[in-house]
Amino acid sequence: MIIDLTSPGFASIVTGVGVCILEGLAQTPAGAPTRQCLLVPTQIIPWDNCDCGGQYAAAIQQVYDSDTPPQILTTSFVKCAPHWTIAQVMFSVTRGDDQGHPPPCDAELAAAIILENDRTVVRQALRCCLGDLAVAAPNVPPRIGFFSIGPSVTVGELGGCAGVETTALIGVRTGCAC
Repeated sequence: MIIDLTSPGFASIVTGVGVCILEGLAQTPAGAPTRQCLLVPTQIIPWDNCDCGGQYAAAIQQVYDSDTPPQILTTSFVKCAPHWTIAQVMFSVTRGDDQGHPPPCDAELAAAIILENDRTVVRQALRCCLGDLAVAAPNVPPRIGFFSIGPSVTVGELGGCAGVETTALIGVRTGCAC
């Protein structure tokens, strides 16, 4: 058996979408976070370095196979099935002050507006960038077969940081490699 490490290639999809999100965040009044981790190898994204410049990070939380996205396959495999491999990905933007503390009370409204701008940009970037990957070019199959953007949850405070975490399911067609 030959192992194909390029398929389904979620790392390149997630990092490419991360670049798209950061380009969008750069256009907001707060700008893109200074700490930019396109992909971290964890289930929970650490906020150890969430300073005044903020942090963007993404993590592939789980990958599973399915015959009908986005349901997890619970039956036995048959040859050339399942038809989809799906990754659940967390996209996180967090911000704090230069001591790692939340903004003072008189700045809470400004911080809330920054958080809402971040939430809006992440969701728009996911829709646009994943949508582009789901469309086939002439004689080139689409990179992904479907995507589903989950909730954008307000998180924090943790270590003086607060932010938004958005999950997305990204599905790629699985070919018969055996």
